[in-house]
Amino acid sequence: MIEVLLKIYIATFFLILLGIYNKKKKINFSELAYSGVLGFVYISIIAIVLNFFVPLNTLNNSVVFIIILFSLIMKRRRLILLNYKKILLFTFLLSLFSTSLILYSDSYRPDSGLYHYPYVNILNESKIITGLSNLHFRFGHISIIQYTSAFFNNHFFSIQGITIPLVLLIAFVIFYLSTELIEYSKKENYRFYVLFNSCILIYCAFKLNRYSEYGNDAPGHILSFFLISIFIKNYFEKQFKNLDLLLISSYIFTIKSTLIFYLIIPIFQFLKTRFRNFFELKNFLAIFFLLFWFTKNFLISSCILYPMNFSCLQNVSWHNSNFQNSVTEIQVRSEAWNKDWPNRTDKNIKQEDYIKNFNWISVWSKNHFLKVLNTLGIYSCLLLIFYFFINFQNNKYKNTSSKKEKMYEFKGNYLILFICFIGIISWFLKAPIYRYGYSYIIILISLLFSIYSARNSINIPIAKFNKYSLYLLIIVFSVFFIKQANRISNVSTYIYSLEPWPKFYGMDNLNSSPVLKKIKINNYIIYKSSTECMYSKSPCTNIPIDKNLNIIKKNNYYIIYHHKNN
Repeated sequence: MIEVLLKIYIATFFLILLGIYNKKKKINFSELAYSGVLGFVYISIIAIVLNFFVPLNTLNNSVVFIIILFSLIMKRRRLILLNYKKILLFTFLLSLFSTSLILYSDSYRPDSGLYHYPYVNILNESKIITGLSNLHFRFGHISIIQYTSAFFNNHFFSIQGITIPLVLLIAFVIFYLSTELIEYSKKENYRFYVLFNSCILIYCAFKLNRYSEYGNDAPGHILSFFLISIFIKNYFEKQFKNLDLLLISSYIFTIKSTLIFYLIIPIFQFLKTRFRNFFELKNFLAIFFLLFWFTKNFLISSCILYPMNFSCLQNVSWHNSNFQNSVTEIQVRSEAWNKDWPNRTDKNIKQEDYIKNFNWISVWSKNHFLKVLNTLGIYSCLLLIFYFFINFQNNKYKNTSSKKEKMYEFKGNYLILFICFIGIISWFLKAPIYRYGYSYIIILISLLFSIYSARNSINIPIAKFNKYSLYLLIIVFSVFFIKQANRISNVSTYIYSLEPWPKFYGMDNLNSSPVLKKIKINNYIIYKSSTECMYSKSPCTNIPIDKNLNIIKKNNYYIIYHHKNN
């Protein structure tokens, strides 16, 4: 446990230093958490750019890590010395929280074994491989999180470092929302903002309390909560001076493309400020990042947005239009599976017909929709209990307050409602799996709750409101720690490889690597597994390899493509 805590502590300290933007002498916990999120974004950008030219192996990662760390220490030394107690305490608390989440956890199954860890493995051993989606179609819709994970495999964190970034991102956002809750519950005009953050923290305690459930989905959604929270705060302050909205929303998009509608937030900001801050460096960084991301997508799959056929350039050699797992086939198959294809009653219907004319709706409504309703029902009940408490306290102090409801109105809710509605409609029509779009739904519910509750909390004295906010935080973190304590106490007695880190070598209790078969194509070795590849040898796939698959090396870059027979 000490090793886990120490490595997470170093990683936390590194990301905070990388993301610090405050030039003031004094910083608070909220700014440290915010800086950690920005540091996470920055290191992801560095990682993806590096992989265009070199593998993200332990040597390259270590050299870059050392250069950045020592440069930051020298540049921020005065800030560190002035705030060292606060930085050390915050870093320790966040590291302790993260360690509790990660100890003896499983990885997100089965996706981590199918393509998350295998892709990280490829990044650690190779620079960008053109046409990689021809080896496994899932490599075409990878997340930026895999690049961040790959970077943390260095001499400081060892191979276990690949599991650290995911938990840190979640922890940074939870700590940001918590510290903002403490700070702004003391201020009269931010009650709506505090209530919204409270709703999100309740959801995190309810649904985001296990490392094994994070995968590539939770980071995008929790950053969406983070983005909306920042936007609400900016709107209350009527300044719109936050220059990170485009960068954060762009990063959310590179985690999960279904969350593209959050890009409306920075667009609104630019329009609101008449593009006054558009030419800031961070906006150019966001555009630069997106260009690299789209270029990566194109080189990996021949598509800007895989597997959307309209975004593909079909005349490049690595475009797959006629062979196994072609772009068109994957686009149809993905949508069909998103719409509960395995539970269909008509076993003779084709996937193309199943996704048309809402033929899928009866199947989906009897299966996955019930799971969605169950999750949202529990969350709504938790908010209802929260509302009854607020309403009770409001009535208790009814005759002692002369405040007006308008003090707690939030005029920016129409934009957020619009984003949520178009996000939910798009999610429902194309990919109605809960984990693909739940931030749209949760933000909508939380927003409506906050609007109504803010107007029904105006009589609660500010001191009491702050006290109740602290009680809520105690409950939230108690749920997290009780969940982890219960999970760890029920851990199997098996001693597995790299215990107590999450298992990433294999799916069994011993964390055993899968049995791999070597396949050589033009002196290039591919590994084939009958189960999930996990983090074993690269490149690895668990799907059948097309007999027409060919691999060449050109200008020191590998290209994987299908040989087209005449």
